[in-house]
Amino acid sequence: SHTVSFEVKMDPRVLKEGITKEDILAQVELALKVRDTVNSARRAGGQVKKALEEKSAEEGVLSDIKKNLISDKGIYTQPMIIDQLGYLYSNLIGADQIPGQDAYHRYEELNKALNEQIERLTRILQK
Repeated sequence: SHTVSFEVKMDPRVLKEGITKEDILAQVELALKVRDTVNSARRAGGQVKKALEEKSAEEGVLSDIKKNLISDKGIYTQPMIIDQLGYLYSNLIGADQIPGQDAYHRYEELNKALNEQIERLTRILQK
């Protein structure tokens, strides 16, 4: 294996727009947090599907957790936590820009909702 160091330079068009290195670093930092949260959400989705196959006693609660995490199949269904996080992530990585306060706020809302579902799932799985 061979390693080579390199320097990433900013697009001059982005610089003309007034975007700074710090702005890009903030965007990358938030995007990485959202990416990691998407991965956690997908793991939880897989765990709840598996638990539904195995634990009939908690089926109602598990179904509710699944409903909150995973969007229903079909046309024009409401996107749930996993899909909403994925949408936020795709918006963050789509262009070199300063993340708006709405992106930070939405991330906090979705992360809180995800953690509530993960806590519910963990309580069931520990029984």
